[in-house]
Amino acid sequence: MGAAPEKDTAVGRCATVASGGLRDAAPEAMAAQGTRTEPVAPCASCSESADRPSDLMRSVARELAYNAGRARGALIFDLAVLALCFVGFYGNECGLKPFAAAAFPDSPATYLAQCHLNDFLGGAAFLAYTNLLLDLVRSDMRIRRLATSLVYLFFCGLFWEYAAPLFIRASTADPLDLVAYLAGAVVYWLAGLPLRRRLRGHSIERAAG
Repeated sequence: MGAAPEKDTAVGRCATVASGGLRDAAPEAMAAQGTRTEPVAPCASCSESADRPSDLMRSVARELAYNAGRARGALIFDLAVLALCFVGFYGNECGLKPFAAAAFPDSPATYLAQCHLNDFLGGAAFLAYTNLLLDLVRSDMRIRRLATSLVYLFFCGLFWEYAAPLFIRASTADPLDLVAYLAGAVVYWLAGLPLRRRLRGHSIERAAG
């Protein structure tokens, strides 16, 4: 009766050793048969999809740089107009309005400075901003004609003066603001005459060459 447990223990040890030997022998047998494990390559479509956003951004950056190089003179002009309008706006808000109200309270010039000068600057600045974006995307779509500029600013002004007050309570409609927008468009067009003549001369030289 006492020998049976010892016999069972010995059999269990032999089975454990045998199973361990089989596990150790499995890799050796696979190596002998020439079977080897290799790392799994990443999915080609997955890597391509991961690279697509960066490739798209590089492509867009190259196109913008190319368009900016072609329209360099127009970009400089529009940036200069935007900078002048920015300075004029804050100069009017911080300097001209308080001075005119204190020195000439009942003057028509004071009324124009307080109520319509910023709208005049906004008309010129908005055209410059629009052409700046067009030069970066489609320079051939740049707004060059005075009639086109006036029609564009007229419809934009209609929205600002008559549609915006429906959503912005502090905004009020003023037809004279619309006139100020159009005046800014005229001044922007006049300021761009030398640039357009220069660009037209360059295009003629390229065609002749």
